[in-house]
Amino acid sequence: MFEILGRWPEQWTEATKLARQVADSRDSKGLDETAHVVVAGMGGSAIGGDLLRSCTSDTLGVPLVVSRSHLLPAFVSGKTLFIAVSYSGNTEETLSAAALARQAGARVIAVASGGRLAAECRESGEQVICVPSGLPPRQALAFLFLPLLGLLQGLGFLGDQGAAMEETERLLKVLVDRYGPDRPSGKNPAKDLAAVLFERIPVIYGVQDRTDAVALRWRGQFHENSKVWASANVLPELDHNEVTAFGSLPELTRARLHVVFLEDSEDSPRVTRQIELTRDIITPQVAGVTRVRAEGEGRLARLFSLVVLGDFASCYLALLYGVDPLPVPVIENLKRALAEGEE
Repeated sequence: MFEILGRWPEQWTEATKLARQVADSRDSKGLDETAHVVVAGMGGSAIGGDLLRSCTSDTLGVPLVVSRSHLLPAFVSGKTLFIAVSYSGNTEETLSAAALARQAGARVIAVASGGRLAAECRESGEQVICVPSGLPPRQALAFLFLPLLGLLQGLGFLGDQGAAMEETERLLKVLVDRYGPDRPSGKNPAKDLAAVLFERIPVIYGVQDRTDAVALRWRGQFHENSKVWASANVLPELDHNEVTAFGSLPELTRARLHVVFLEDSEDSPRVTRQIELTRDIITPQVAGVTRVRAEGEGRLARLFSLVVLGDFASCYLALLYGVDPLPVPVIENLKRALAEGEE
């Protein structure tokens, strides 16, 4: 897994080339009436859609919805651009949703390394964006995200993303060196974060339309890599409900919960103040609080600076627990059982 993490910059470079190819090859014929975009996927194949939504929340000219289901949102129609994302190409929920989208008249585009999704889309005359195989889906994120960015650029829904992708690539090279196994604790923020989270339950807080997707990513990485419980929520919503729970079960919360706030330079002064007040309320009620700030100039770079930190920290936490971050046998066994039940 650490070898894969060390290849983040190389993966980004390769995925950027693919994104540019997608952007240059697309024509907008028949898409001038597009009313909404749906990104359908599950797990590591869906998080790219969440990051795309966060990255383009105030620039994308059409609504973008991420769907994690074998069913469809009711609004899907001939005016929908439906992007089905499945790294393996065999995710049952995504295959089902793509078939229903096709029946609803939506324009379907697949992002996959192969499998049934690619085959069925080709058979239907639909575009397939092929990505390299051989990675855990959660660590193929650059390939599952950047082609989506390139696609929306090519269709004219976004401006040119070249400078943002290049800045992110430069930053990833710096961060992989900073977080790598050769950098010792005390000088390695990913190792230090894993150490404070050891034997505690990570609670990750992001900000709506800024770092909310990263909070989801971190939660999933702690689940799959570290094999531990983790929670995620977003401001300002959590201050209207979840914040009231910290006064209960003090023997649990004060001993086990560690809250991580994901902060960004684009957070409004109001949100920044809200983070400070929320931190003051919960700090006496939990085992610890950590504030992590995104790095980089552009939003894309800042988002992925946080993504990479979570990737490394979750894998270091796995080592502290004595587990291998790479395999996810529970998920594989469950998928196998579901497939057998449908035969």
